[in-house]
Amino acid sequence: MRHGLIALLLTTAMASATAQTSDPASPSPAGPDDPGIEASPLAPGSDRLRSTADDRRSLEITIPVSGPAQVMEHRDLAVLSGHNRLEIHDLPAGLIPGSLHWSQETLPELTRLQRVTADTDEATARWQGSLLMEQGGIRDLMLGYRLPGLTAEAGYQLVLAENEASTGRLHRTTTLHNQTGASLENPRVRHDRPGEAARDLGRIGQLAHGDALRITHSDRAEVEVRHTRVARGEGDRPRSSPTSATVSHGWVLQGVPATAADAPVAVIIGEGDQRQTAAGQSRMTLTAETGGGRVVAGASDAVQVMRHTEDYAPARDGDVEIGWRLVLDNPGERSRELTLEESLAEDWVLLEGDGQWQRTASGLTRTLTLEAGEQRTVNYRIGR
Repeated sequence: MRHGLIALLLTTAMASATAQTSDPASPSPAGPDDPGIEASPLAPGSDRLRSTADDRRSLEITIPVSGPAQVMEHRDLAVLSGHNRLEIHDLPAGLIPGSLHWSQETLPELTRLQRVTADTDEATARWQGSLLMEQGGIRDLMLGYRLPGLTAEAGYQLVLAENEASTGRLHRTTTLHNQTGASLENPRVRHDRPGEAARDLGRIGQLAHGDALRITHSDRAEVEVRHTRVARGEGDRPRSSPTSATVSHGWVLQGVPATAADAPVAVIIGEGDQRQTAAGQSRMTLTAETGGGRVVAGASDAVQVMRHTEDYAPARDGDVEIGWRLVLDNPGERSRELTLEESLAEDWVLLEGDGQWQRTASGLTRTLTLEAGEQRTVNYRIGR
């Protein structure tokens, strides 16, 4: 009875299993139309260690007074125990190869790096080396190199309420130019300036190749201002017909720092709620007076100056004399100060002219005032 019951249970279980299996296994070989078994290959082990810009923790750049910029990169490097084939990507292709160095204190196992074929992006280069590590982990990779093409120019911005304002503000500025061939991603930048401490410009965001960045700093100087017009001509180049001299705005300043000598200056008209306009850009010329400076920029139509060559007398012995007549016209309803500047080579001398003309290193100059509606003629004669 017991044996019969066991046999019955086994028969029932086998029948149930057969009923639940829709596609029972077959010992016969697979046919050409039978589905194959899908398989994925296992990833092989690799000792290749790739470092990219994504591994950067910091990028610091110091721009010297002259010469290439000094760049320091700090990257995280995930090394494996044993042999590592290191590939460093996203270094600027324009870096000076002989200047590339790295910290032996944080990564003494790295003894050499070799530049290989440029990446697809020709703006960057790839460097290779090898590491033999006793144990894996995160290591600091400190890279330094010199990079030509990144420059910084210290300058100023003169802000005036109007052209003839008696006071103004002189702001410090820095203009960066990236001609390195590579994009700079959020570096911290320092600028070494002649005669003063280096200036920390902070993080500047992205600066692509060919881009420029202008920064206006918070430090400023209050200056006294006297407005004038400046008419410039070439006294040693006679003309066959009358010509109109270029007349510009001029601002004579008091309170200018000595570091502003020959610095670029952008003149901005308008402050506060006023709409600001750019009057022009020039360079600061320091005057003989302590704290004095002058900026000439932009164009003015308040005064007209016509230049006439009255006489041109070359002699056989090589001597030459030129006579000039300048017609000055102030058509406005208020008086205008005007400075005349006539450029001359150093071998020319003033032969005739009133005593208000002064010889300078670059030529002749005199300053006068034209009353409202006044027209005046000024003459001088030079020779060599």
